[in-house]
Amino acid sequence: MLKVDELSTELKDERLKSLELEKELQSSNISRLKMEQLKERISELEQDRDLLKENNEKLVNSAFDVSQQQKWQIQEQQLKLQIAQLETALKADLVDKNEILDKIKAERDTKEKLTEENKRLHLQFLEQKQQMEELSDRLKFYSRENDYDVAELTEALLLIKTRKSQQSGDLGFLKEVEEGGSGSTESSIRELRAAHAETIQELEKTRNILSMESKISKNYKAELDAVLQKMNSDKVEYKQKLERQAQLLDTKTAKIKKLEAQLRDIAYGTKTYVFKPDVTDEDESEEFDETLHLERGENLLELQMVGATLTPSALEALGDGEPSTFCTYSFYLFELHSTPVVTGRQPKYGFTSKYVVSVDERFLDYLNRCSVTVELHQALGLDWRTLGSGQLRLHQLLEQDGRVHGTVPLVGTSAEVRSVGSVDYWLRLRIPMTETIRLYKEKVTAVSYISSALSEGTQ
Repeated sequence: MLKVDELSTELKDERLKSLELEKELQSSNISRLKMEQLKERISELEQDRDLLKENNEKLVNSAFDVSQQQKWQIQEQQLKLQIAQLETALKADLVDKNEILDKIKAERDTKEKLTEENKRLHLQFLEQKQQMEELSDRLKFYSRENDYDVAELTEALLLIKTRKSQQSGDLGFLKEVEEGGSGSTESSIRELRAAHAETIQELEKTRNILSMESKISKNYKAELDAVLQKMNSDKVEYKQKLERQAQLLDTKTAKIKKLEAQLRDIAYGTKTYVFKPDVTDEDESEEFDETLHLERGENLLELQMVGATLTPSALEALGDGEPSTFCTYSFYLFELHSTPVVTGRQPKYGFTSKYVVSVDERFLDYLNRCSVTVELHQALGLDWRTLGSGQLRLHQLLEQDGRVHGTVPLVGTSAEVRSVGSVDYWLRLRIPMTETIRLYKEKVTAVSYISSALSEGTQ
């Protein structure tokens, strides 16, 4: 029973604890709900705060905008006032300017009038001066006339009459003077003096004109002498210059004829040509002491194998990215030549073959019709195999003045790879033979015409 009581007591205690815990749980739930409500309230308050802040900023900005607008209105009014003042000042300036222009125009008109008046007064002055000179001349004439006595003048006239009558006959005007009496004598003397004065003036004018013409003719003569002297000096200078140019032209003509003769001898094989090989940049350090003596009708032909280029298909078929290759070729009646062995996809041989040939009809026919077979080989230790071959046409040498640079395509020997690559080459005649090649072309053309005509005739 005691245990039952103890257990019941413990049960009650546990129930009380559970009730207390439930109460605490309920209170915690209530506090949690209150907390959530408070958080919601805080968030709402924060939103209200943000709204109030935005409204406050808008209000402040609007107030600031109003003050700025008022300021702008004040500035606008000030600027309008300044514009009105400037317009008023501009109108005043325009009025002043128009007044000044009117004054300038009036002054110009006044100046023109004064200028015309000055010209008119100057003309009047010249006329008055001329009249005064005439009056002074007359006054001098009359004053000089009063110095003579009538009796003396009569005696002088009688003496002149006597002398003239003794020499060549009578003077009719003196008779009239004697018959007319003393009054007519005075008038005749005045007329004679006036005529004499006019004659003297005319003579003075004539003498002045003649002296002026004499001075002008002297100046012209001096200028003419200077021009003639300059012309003579220029003539001598041009003559000397022409002589020098003629001598220079004769010298150049003789030199050209000499060079043409030498070229003709070399082209037609009438003279031995001594050839010295060119010194290239690679051989500048070496000295060439040998000379190549060419006989009549001979020339030096050079054939250089510059290098080769292999196609990707050929490299793939060979199975070697860096094959060792070399080229062989045979020219005209000479033996087979071979380039050195070079390794690489684009080997550079740089091998030059030199052939001394006789430039005759047979050799020219060979160049015109034949070709050189160039073969590309792969070196395999002590053995080798042919990869491809190509034909180097020689007729280009006759068409391009003895110097050709080109590429020969190589055709593969196997059916798998038909295009092996190509070979670059140089081909040239060291001695120019333009005239010989031209004559050969004309001969070939004539032969073709004759053969075609004969074939048409047989048909």
